[in-house]
Amino acid sequence: MSQQASPAGPLLQTLVSLLLLTGLPGAVSLKNVRMRVVPAAVEAGRPATVLCEYDLENSGLYSVKFYRGTHEFYRYSAADEPHTKVFPFPQGLPSSPVNLQRSNQTQVYLGEVSPSLAGNLSCEVTTDDNFVTRMVYTNLIVAVKPEGPPSLSATKAAYDPGEVLYATCRAKPSQPAADLSFYINDKEVGHGIPEVLNTSQGLLQARLDLHLRLTEEHFAGSRDHDSLPLRCHAEVPHLFIHNQYLRLPRRTKQPIPARVTQPNGGVRLPASGGVLLLALLGVLPGLTATMR
Repeated sequence: MSQQASPAGPLLQTLVSLLLLTGLPGAVSLKNVRMRVVPAAVEAGRPATVLCEYDLENSGLYSVKFYRGTHEFYRYSAADEPHTKVFPFPQGLPSSPVNLQRSNQTQVYLGEVSPSLAGNLSCEVTTDDNFVTRMVYTNLIVAVKPEGPPSLSATKAAYDPGEVLYATCRAKPSQPAADLSFYINDKEVGHGIPEVLNTSQGLLQARLDLHLRLTEEHFAGSRDHDSLPLRCHAEVPHLFIHNQYLRLPRRTKQPIPARVTQPNGGVRLPASGGVLLLALLGVLPGLTATMR
């Protein structure tokens, strides 16, 4: 009588094979794979280094491939001579800025970065035993500095406490868009997600509006509390910081206590005070004679 094979047999063999495979040296040896760009935001026309860092433990390296989108632009192959190879970018992108002399198995040095290179980058690392592969991603930010500080305006020329301040800050076009915030007396009074417009040059222009009910405290930073010191702060981290200032006068002036002085700087006494002084001057000689 023949025995039928157990359905669990093939499944059990597969599980045993997977356990044996994962126990082999190098099967799980590739770890801590990470990717970054230095600097984090690259100014257009400046160099940058794309880093692909990893820990092979006891394994050997087979290859490291760098991609921009889905296109491979650089490869390091340990078994090939030469080890490095550069691939041209597709039509519409600039010629490859890769500097082979400063590139290796953990980094690609880009000698001159253009705005069209901005986008998704990835790195694929493969070991030479069992061809274990890991892929990681980062974003290449190509920055364009704005041509000067932002503009700052208000709907009225003067304000009083209790009124609502309506102000607008517009950053000059840049890449990426600037982060905007408002300050009064160096205290932040407005920050949020700005409106971002695309310009014809392919840059981004940020705008932020402020609606703020004013109090007496907002005028406290000026002498005699007679104006409102408003500031717009524009920033792209690691690239630029710009500030624009606007001093708005108080519409209704605060009353100032009167101080009456003589032309030569002496204090002018009221009429009654003058009579009293003369009387005292007349009495003093008599008192002095009596005391003698």
